[in-house]
Amino acid sequence: MSGRPRVLYLTHSIDPNGGGMERMGHALVSRGSDRIDFVVVASEGLDALPAHVTTVHLPLPSRPAFARIALFYARSGALVRRWRSRVDVVHSCGAITRERVDLSTVHLVHAAVTSSSREDGKGWRKWNAALARYVGRRTERRQFRASRTKELVAVSQQVSAQLSAQYRDVPHRTINNGVDAHRFVRDDRGPRDSEQLRVVMVTGDFTLKGVDLALDVTALVPAMHLTVVGDGPREDYARRAHERGVSDRVTFAGFVRDVAPVYREHDVVLCLSHYESFGLFLVEAALSGCAVVSTDVGVAASLIGENQGGRLVVRSLDAVAEGLRELANDRHVLEACADVAYERALEFSLDRMVDDYVALYEEVARA
Repeated sequence: MSGRPRVLYLTHSIDPNGGGMERMGHALVSRGSDRIDFVVVASEGLDALPAHVTTVHLPLPSRPAFARIALFYARSGALVRRWRSRVDVVHSCGAITRERVDLSTVHLVHAAVTSSSREDGKGWRKWNAALARYVGRRTERRQFRASRTKELVAVSQQVSAQLSAQYRDVPHRTINNGVDAHRFVRDDRGPRDSEQLRVVMVTGDFTLKGVDLALDVTALVPAMHLTVVGDGPREDYARRAHERGVSDRVTFAGFVRDVAPVYREHDVVLCLSHYESFGLFLVEAALSGCAVVSTDVGVAASLIGENQGGRLVVRSLDAVAEGLRELANDRHVLEACADVAYERALEFSLDRMVDDYVALYEEVARA
């Protein structure tokens, strides 16, 4: 290696306004490009990268999901072979290419996910989700071997544990995802005077994140108001809220491009997911002054600890309702939990994430 490492970075999509995987990729390339020469291969989001970053567009259909995964896997091989001799490191975002890579960041361990809420749907939606998960498992099993991938990078300790269980033959390390603490900041207006506990959920998958259960909980906790942010089936869930008699205490906000102000208007972020690889929204909300009530997914346990940063709950009506009641009934406890969650969220720095990847690139390039 001479000078700055040159990295070929492969990802389906790279977008500052996309999902967690897309946002982390954009942050890594944008913030790290002052120290790393990136060549980014993606099918979406390349226009959002700095002008000095080399980009290679791999055209793919946006749908269906299983075809998108399979086509990227097949077509990216030629690009990897073309660029391999001109870069120091080949880095893929998941098992998305059939070629050998030096690093693969793992946001989701398909082998560890036994089901998907989207497979509970009907017709094409159900089969599309099932096929996407099948293709994901197959490519993962093929690529996450020592002969195909030199090292795996887990985005959280939970993903690291899953890699240890499923793919123990491939070395791996953990580089936690990060959140921009300059964008998500606490409201300095002092204690809030609302009599209601203001609870927010952020999700694009109402089934996976347990919005239905949250509506049942709202019926049991009269002192709370629930806001659901995300572009899900709002009309169906609004009817369910009406049936439970909580329409006046539930707001379906829909898609919100900038959720930072929304977090600052709430007391608690609620997550009732079956699975989260990391949970960026939990860290974002904690940095914005929310206590955390969550199932044991992603980084929830790191933020909550022994209930100092909120409440770690099992996915049951009584457990979630009891945790929220405790916070609703004692504002001092609520504020103390928010303080702890905030301090712990500071550990998940976006700058730290980028620094760790730059150091890893330099290490691999030297080797």
